[in-house]
Amino acid sequence: LFPADMPGAGGADSAGVEVLGVPVGTDAYVRDFVERRVRQLDRIIPALSHIQDPQVQYLLLRCCANARVSHLLRGVDPALVAAAAEEHDRAVWAGLQSILPGPDLSDRARRVARLHIRIGGLGLPSAARIAPAAYLGSWALVLAPLEAACPLLRDVVERSDQIPAVRALHQAHAQHVAPA
Repeated sequence: LFPADMPGAGGADSAGVEVLGVPVGTDAYVRDFVERRVRQLDRIIPALSHIQDPQVQYLLLRCCANARVSHLLRGVDPALVAAAAEEHDRAVWAGLQSILPGPDLSDRARRVARLHIRIGGLGLPSAARIAPAAYLGSWALVLAPLEAACPLLRDVVERSDQIPAVRALHQAHAQHVAPA
């Protein structure tokens, strides 16, 4: 997939490479990378039970454990990150369940917990649910500067209107980035 002399590519038979914390390569390489990274990030969640203060546990769950996967969601195709995102969601939910006393929380409580704090939720969004928006938003933010830096990219993207993802990128850019 990558030239043998490319730094970090791992040789001629390499299936991928990590670029700025995001995997680039074959679908199998990207899925494996994301699954390993999410498992690594989620190891912090069971460790929260060693902290005696439930408020500190919750803040670490919300601000650290749940947020650390965002970089992957922004940089990896949602179809390739879906399984790992669902596993992350299960780990976060188990972490929340361990913090809160009493019986297991209902599905309704889970939906409320996923809401933003400003509207009465716990600020624990589902990685699986926000992955497509995170990926699209990331591209929407960088597409115009990339096109400006590389005019040939603009021609390629403009000629690719039959690709649904490119159409979605153009629409998101026009609606959310260009008017600003």
